[in-house]
Amino acid sequence: MKLDEKYVLNFLEKNPRASLQDLAEDIGITRQAVSSNLKRNNINWKELREEAKKEQIERYLINNPNVTIKRMAKDLKADTQTLRSEMKKYGLFRQRTTTSAKSKIKREELESYILKHPEKNIRELAEYFKVCYLTMFNTLRRYDIKLKTNNELVEELLNEDKIEKYLEEHPDSNQIEMADFFGVSKYVMSEYIIKHNINIPGKNMRHKYSLKITKKEIESFLEKHPEANQEDMTEFFGVSRNTIRRCIRRYDIIVKGKGTRRDKKRTKEGDILKAIDMLETINGLTITRLREFLEEKGIQISENDILEYQKRKIDEKEEER
Repeated sequence: MKLDEKYVLNFLEKNPRASLQDLAEDIGITRQAVSSNLKRNNINWKELREEAKKEQIERYLINNPNVTIKRMAKDLKADTQTLRSEMKKYGLFRQRTTTSAKSKIKREELESYILKHPEKNIRELAEYFKVCYLTMFNTLRRYDIKLKTNNELVEELLNEDKIEKYLEEHPDSNQIEMADFFGVSKYVMSEYIIKHNINIPGKNMRHKYSLKITKKEIESFLEKHPEANQEDMTEFFGVSRNTIRRCIRRYDIIVKGKGTRRDKKRTKEGDILKAIDMLETINGLTITRLREFLEEKGIQISENDILEYQKRKIDEKEEER
């Protein structure tokens, strides 16, 4: 077929950002054949394509004067950076919006919404009024509106009497359901329960077992099973390992059983002692070489451990003098 300028212009009017390959596929011939046809008919593809892109951008800006560059790039199916470069090259500019944040968001509407939804933060308010975070922040400052802090909200939404009444009416409720009912987050609900030592009989509680297991029960178990470790306690009480750890930390209980952190620390110090002795007896042995030697023997030790132990040993010698 004969490829004339009229056909190319019609094609570019519909597809201003099309490539030479797109034109070849539209016609149904190879890219090389298209290139030869254009050259034979003295058609400058690059110039026509640039003109088509310029017209497309001009037409779009006339119809959408206050559009954002991001939205414009999405509609024109172009990269934002590429679009900025093209607009600069063609001498085209977007009109800035003259609508201010003050005229966009009326004070009465904002105050009314905050009154109905006191738990909303700045980001959530910005999403509701369809503005950016900074615009909402400046609007609140301009109108001198202060949002309530988390502590003030918690004091308003939660108290022990309300929770006790709720648990009487909903004995099988859990922490998540309570948070939804009182209009707070799961984290706030959990912290309030722990702070006021409220016993929740429901399932799926974050701190259910840490509040259920008492210090006396753990101490009684360890008296009967002095060699028990945390895993043994987990199986006996039927709780998770993290729950046992929280109880041990909260009640300040020392577990002397096998495989505890205390035993590991004692073994580690023994390894350090052996390492220091070797370092002092073998001339020219560096800390790095010593660590490599110990790793071959199955002893894991860090350079800081050796240096700290050396410093402690020097301090002990000075005290003896």
